Amino acid sequence: MQSRTAIFLGAGASKAFGYPLTAEILPIIREQLGTGKLFGRGANQLALEKQLQKYFRRMLPGWNKSTIGTPPITDVLSLLDYSSISQTAPLLGAATADLLRFRRLLERAIYQVIDDKYHGEETNDLERFVQFLGTPSDDIGLITTNYDIEVETALFNKFKYKEIETGFDFGFDWREPYGDAEVIYPRPTRPMVRFYKLHGSLNWLRCDVCEHTYINVDGPIGIRAFDEKPGPFNSCHCGHFPLNLVLTAPSLVRDIRNADLLATWQAALELLRSASQWIIIGYSFPQEDLAIRSMFIRAYQARGFKRRKPPKVTVVQKDSDQAVKDRYRILFPSCEWIDTGLVGFLDAQAKAPGKTSARPRR
Repeated sequence: MQSRTAIFLGAGASKAFGYPLTAEILPIIREQLGTGKLFGRGANQLALEKQLQKYFRRMLPGWNKSTIGTPPITDVLSLLDYSSISQTAPLLGAATADLLRFRRLLERAIYQVIDDKYHGEETNDLERFVQFLGTPSDDIGLITTNYDIEVETALFNKFKYKEIETGFDFGFDWREPYGDAEVIYPRPTRPMVRFYKLHGSLNWLRCDVCEHTYINVDGPIGIRAFDEKPGPFNSCHCGHFPLNLVLTAPSLVRDIRNADLLATWQAALELLRSASQWIIIGYSFPQEDLAIRSMFIRAYQARGFKRRKPPKVTVVQKDSDQAVKDRYRILFPSCEWIDTGLVGFLDAQAKAPGKTSARPRR
């Protein structure tokens, strides 16, 4: 098997492109709720913000006290998911429908916070990162936990529509969210670009009836999941409306049933297993990501067993947090640690002779 590089992008990588870290999302939601900055200033949008605010106040009595810090969004989502699974209610007088409504509004808020940062233009650092990836080929694959679409948009801009349809591997067969033709684009056998998004994306929508996922290569489309009327961007070719948001929100109680996401995870595992080099950027192995840690461990063990040689692991972080270092080195003892963040890493790559791209050397 040929040499291959797997690049794994965590929230710290998107932070370099202007997106908030997971810990920063709920404070932004808390600050914007009730102002019209979150969902919009229309009467319906403000009513939804007030409803979400009411849910927070009921579950977290100290929510309105400015002297009390905002809890991790992981805690709130985990409580809601646990309540759903255990059939209990953390809100007095709340029915199951209220919990589902609370979670859906929170998912919309998460989407809006991320989507607000999307600009669709290549920054200097994004351009440098795409240059670092080198010429698209079967040598390199990307895996990300992030919802934003900055990197793939920059890659899309390098290709014609037909090349995207036939040359990009997202881990599953997909459709476009417009047009009358029921065209399904299958996974290419020799893709130009492998791009596996483990937790969904701003430009994905899913049909709950036929389970097809739609990908919009022109920009974010998730907001269409909240439209009240059917249209070409929020209706499935099977006739179902509305299409649903595809975001696996950060929670300790995750239960992924989406067949396309499960296929993406399997493709990501195979990419890691077959890669001789891993570059992990901006990912701290948070406690809620047990499934991702399991995936890394299995890929590392499987490659070591077959080839008697584990992959070369390079970890790029913004700082030298000892706890994060220990989480990595207990799994990958010989990993290289770079604490300058993505921007500093790209600076070093540009200066180092012979290190102009991530393509593995033969």
